[in-house]
Amino acid sequence: MPSSIGGEGRSNAPLSSRGSTRATGEEDSISNLSERAYEYASNDYRRALEAEVQQEEDGTPILTNRFLRDLFKKEWRRYYRTPELNEKLFLHFKGFSYMKNLAQFS
Repeated sequence: MPSSIGGEGRSNAPLSSRGSTRATGEEDSISNLSERAYEYASNDYRRALEAEVQQEEDGTPILTNRFLRDLFKKEWRRYYRTPELNEKLFLHFKGFSYMKNLAQFS
């Protein structure tokens, strides 16, 4: 059986399972992955910046709608995702200096 490494035994098999991207002009799958990874990292960075903004100057958290949504997702057994359906909110020991954005609750 001829070897695919030597000059005579080279196979005409495509370079990847998708075929040669050089011949078709399609984008390389590696570049698509790197773009998606960049978007994912930049979204994480934006979320981290938004999380920093959700604190008072003294470092205490702010009771925002986003905080409440995240709380409802995290403690899904205790809360409904729709704020109007929740009869009780357990916000003690969360570090809030004052309560606001509670108009949506009964």
